[in-house]
Amino acid sequence: MSPTRGPGAAALAALLASLLLGGCASQQATDEERAAARARSQEVLTALPESPAYRLQPGDRIEIASLRREELDLSVQLDPGGSFQYPYVGTVHAAGMTIDELGRELQQRLQQWYRSPRLTINLLEGGSQYIYVLGEVRQPGRIALDRPMNLLEAIAAAGGHTYDAELENVYLIRTSTTPAAAAAVDLEAIFEDGEPVPAWLAGAALHPGDIVEVPSSRIADVQRLFQRIQSIVRPVVDIERGIILLPDVGDVLTGNYSRGDRTIIVTPN
Repeated sequence: MSPTRGPGAAALAALLASLLLGGCASQQATDEERAAARARSQEVLTALPESPAYRLQPGDRIEIASLRREELDLSVQLDPGGSFQYPYVGTVHAAGMTIDELGRELQQRLQQWYRSPRLTINLLEGGSQYIYVLGEVRQPGRIALDRPMNLLEAIAAAGGHTYDAELENVYLIRTSTTPAAAAAVDLEAIFEDGEPVPAWLAGAALHPGDIVEVPSSRIADVQRLFQRIQSIVRPVVDIERGIILLPDVGDVLTGNYSRGDRTIIVTPN
C-alpha cells in the first residue's frame, strides 16, 4: 500500500511555527485560562474510546520475529485469500484475525516442534487504514495511516492549517466505535506559551477511520459539520448511527464556546 501523503519534518515544523505565531497574534488568554484549556484538552482526548483491534485482511504485510529462532523470522504479504506460508506450520489463514489471535495460533501450532515458542508480530502495511482531515487545512481529504500519527502530524500531512482556521476548536471524531465519539482540543492554548509538544498529545495516536476537523473561525452549527462529513466519507462512515460529543464539543460546533464551559451532548442512534 502506497501512502496518500506523508507529513515530513518540514511540514510539521511549519505547522508548529504557525501555531506559535498565531498564538502571539491573537488575544492573549490568562495563564489560568491556558492551563485550564490544556488540562481540559488532555482530559477529553484521553477519554476517547479505544477502537476495536484491527483485523487482518488480504494484502496486509506482516512481520514475524522469534527470540533466538531466526528460522521463524518472516516478512510476508497475505495473499488474495488472506493466507500465507509459515515454516513448519504450512498454510495459515490469517484474514479476520487480530495480531494477538494470529500470534496465539502460530505459537500453538509450533509447539510440536518448539517448547514455548515466543513470537512478535507487527503489521507493516494494512489495507484500508486511513484517516480524514477536513475543514481549514490546505489539502483536505483522506490520508493513509501507514505509521503511528498524532493530531499535529495529521494536520501537517494535510498541508497545515489555513489562515481562517480556528485553532482553539480543533476536534477529533472517532468513527470506529459505536456510537462514534468526538473530543475538542484547544491547540492554541497548548502552544501559546511556547512550550514543547506535551507527551499526552504527541503520544495520542490516531485510529483508522478517525476524522480531524479544523473548523473555520465562523463555523455555523452542528448540522453544517455533519453535512460536510457525510458528503465526503459517507461510503466509509455511518454518521447516522449516532455520535457522542465529549465535553466542550457542542459549544465548539455552535460557536458558543468559552474556556470555562463544559457540555456533554448525546444524539440518538
